[in-house]
Amino acid sequence: MLMKRIFCILLALTACVSLSAQQRGDKAISVFAGGSFSNAPYTAVQAAGEFNYFVADNFRLSFAVGVPFTSTTVADNLKQNTFGVYFNPNIAYYVKLTDNFYYTPEIGGGYELGSFKQKYTSTVLVNGKYNGYYLYFAPLYFEFKVNPRFAIGVSIGEFYYENYKYKDSSNQIVDKSDSFSFTLNSGNVSCRFYL
Repeated sequence: MLMKRIFCILLALTACVSLSAQQRGDKAISVFAGGSFSNAPYTAVQAAGEFNYFVADNFRLSFAVGVPFTSTTVADNLKQNTFGVYFNPNIAYYVKLTDNFYYTPEIGGGYELGSFKQKYTSTVLVNGKYNGYYLYFAPLYFEFKVNPRFAIGVSIGEFYYENYKYKDSSNQIVDKSDSFSFTLNSGNVSCRFYL
């Protein structure tokens, strides 16, 4: 019953607010968090900040800086953890579905670097650094504009290509990652503040 009341109040508030489409010259700052979780022993979480600029009506150019963390079980009792920073330019196009709800497919790429650790049970086997690049397309990205200055976005799934190199402390390559994937078990939630 409480959820029904909250939903009705939110619906009434959004119906009363007149919203405009994103226009050339609009700027916004976004913060988002996301992750990827699967039945396989792999977990990835991230948090980021992003600056957005509309270079044309409904066409957003953005630059994000974020911090990702991954934990992967490579084999029995062998784990690899990474922690890094990434730099991600991306573009999105806004398709208005209703007055305040947009379909915003996004494409981007980036460069990531950081440190990794491989452990067998509790013994550290390899400590090192990694770097590489990635490309992605998020076809299921939506944004709900709560009012003219605030929006909430949700992304579910993406096509993803990555190319990473992992080097130990003596700068020898110990692992490489060169893969393409499509996942539906990953997503982001964002808060966008229009300036």
